[in-house]
Amino acid sequence: MSNEGAIGESTAKRVGSHYVLDDVLGRGSMGTVWRGHDLNNGSACAIKILNPSLTTDKGATRRFIDERDILMSVDDDAVVRVTDMVVESSTFAIVMELIDGPDLARVLKTLPDHRLEQRTAVSLGIEVCQALCAIHRAGIRHLDIKPANILVEDSENVRGARITDFGVSEMVALHGPREIAGTPYYQAPEVAAGWTPTAASDLYSFGATLYEMLAGHVPFLADSAGNLLRNQPPQFISGIEPRLWKTVLTCLSPDPSQRPDSAEVLASELRSRLSGGQPVRLVRPRPRPARPVPQPRPMSQPVRPRSAPSAMSGAAAAQTPSATPVAAHQRGKGWGIALLTVLMLAGTGMFFYLKGIPGSHSDAAPQSAQARILTPEARPTRTVTAHATVTAVSYPIQIQLPGGAVECGQGSWIANPRTPCSLALEVVQSVPANHPASFAVDARDSRTGKSRHFSCSTVGQYVDCGSQDLEVYLVIPER
Repeated sequence: MSNEGAIGESTAKRVGSHYVLDDVLGRGSMGTVWRGHDLNNGSACAIKILNPSLTTDKGATRRFIDERDILMSVDDDAVVRVTDMVVESSTFAIVMELIDGPDLARVLKTLPDHRLEQRTAVSLGIEVCQALCAIHRAGIRHLDIKPANILVEDSENVRGARITDFGVSEMVALHGPREIAGTPYYQAPEVAAGWTPTAASDLYSFGATLYEMLAGHVPFLADSAGNLLRNQPPQFISGIEPRLWKTVLTCLSPDPSQRPDSAEVLASELRSRLSGGQPVRLVRPRPRPARPVPQPRPMSQPVRPRSAPSAMSGAAAAQTPSATPVAAHQRGKGWGIALLTVLMLAGTGMFFYLKGIPGSHSDAAPQSAQARILTPEARPTRTVTAHATVTAVSYPIQIQLPGGAVECGQGSWIANPRTPCSLALEVVQSVPANHPASFAVDARDSRTGKSRHFSCSTVGQYVDCGSQDLEVYLVIPER
């Protein structure tokens, strides 16, 4: 047998005075998790043993002990419970309750296309959000939410989520900041860029996990150099319900302030997806003045983002204010509410809104671009916060959009499920960066395979593009 955690045949595979190791359940960078049992009462347990190579590393042993402290501070059925800790000689072990079920990553691998049915994914997502509620209330940021760290008690019906592996987690008041070593595919961009993580960082990781449950793959892939390609929105998930797609994109916003206000709000929104009820407001309007960006936390290789004003609230501001990382603006066209297109030297941001026109007389398809412009007085509006990027500095901008808009990505929006997000994204891709006052674009409708022609005209702050029962609004914010 290998010398896992300084445990071998010579010690009869014992840990401490009364724990026995039976089978390996999994291995990670920090340690190995075993199925074991307690000699005192015969009960089964899970035992995580720190890798022998790390037992002389003060940072690693501190994190290992921190994990025990963190787990013991959260009293919730959705979080794996710690029952004991063993520290003797060169052995560090955490004894936990045994969850008799696979992790979500293994469950997904066994499914066709490695994806869950939407209702199942949403139900499991609610359970994960409920666990995050308890974790965040305890002042903890998990920082490594991903399928491999979500145990599933009922693997047949894919329910009973239990959060585990707090090896890279942080307590708000515990030891101060440190370099975070989460999983890149699920790690929030501000954490990757070196900013102090917040509860919103966990919501990003949850969004990446929810995306994988629905799509069968992670939202962002890496290039040949191993860099995540975050400068484009994630690929649209075919067949997804529009409001659920909006929820996914809101979680994956590069700007922490544009993610859901809290895990509670996110759980409520997902419940409305199951019940067919009215959606909740994921992100509150942010009319307050911009605040200075905090200094990044120390790292072994410091990241030096440029200062930028940032309006923050909700989950992102409940702990330490954080700004949009520069890494999110380094390449290509930005996406979502949080990012606007950088237009060469002018640095003009553009925000797109795609709207399906209902059959009422006030919304009938007009005959001219001028007639299609809807002023705030003509119908209910909603205020969103976008960012215009000028010379790599991001500024929050308040924008009025027609009420009921649902985001599709890349700054595109739809008003009802009859308008596919795929067409919205085609329209966005077709708009030239330096367009004249009047122009036309063609966008392919994937439903019919045919091209739809949009006539566009600039009217004040708006560029209005119309095609029969569809309208696209480009909003050019003032700076």
